Amino acid sequence: MFSTLRIDKRLGYFQKKFSLTGNEVRYLTTKQPQLITYNLHHVTTNTFVIREEFGFNDNEVKELLLKKPKLWMMNQKILLERFNFIHNIMKIQHESILQNANILTYRNFIVKQRHLFLQKLGRAQYDPMKENYINLDALCNGTDIEFCAKYAKCNVQDFNTFLKTL
Repeated sequence: MFSTLRIDKRLGYFQKKFSLTGNEVRYLTTKQPQLITYNLHHVTTNTFVIREEFGFNDNEVKELLLKKPKLWMMNQKILLERFNFIHNIMKIQHESILQNANILTYRNFIVKQRHLFLQKLGRAQYDPMKENYINLDALCNGTDIEFCAKYAKCNVQDFNTFLKTL
């Protein structure tokens, strides 16, 4: 059980560590209350991973924390695997990841399967300035049938056949 004083110290930690305003601390607390009482070693390690290994600057880390605080409670290895695939294989830039932070919460195999299928079809276009743009959140959101109809523009049987080749 956390005392009021201990919770207040935790709130102060988040405010100082991420340069949050009072309103941002309140927002973070209401968006992901478990984070405030979560293991601080885990939070610190994930902060290091996001800042140093992912290469996000302090402002981007703060933005990511406010958009997707759940990332600070995820397993570091899984988070790193997801980021490596999204950033290094799919070539998604930091700005796009920040705008579509949900992409880091989807399971790696779903992102990988759908990206590779779109790549095979020549439809793997994640730049919003180019034609046939596919939103990163939409890439993994929904069923296979919806994905095939809206983005791959093919039959779900084709997707299932492709999955058997992986």
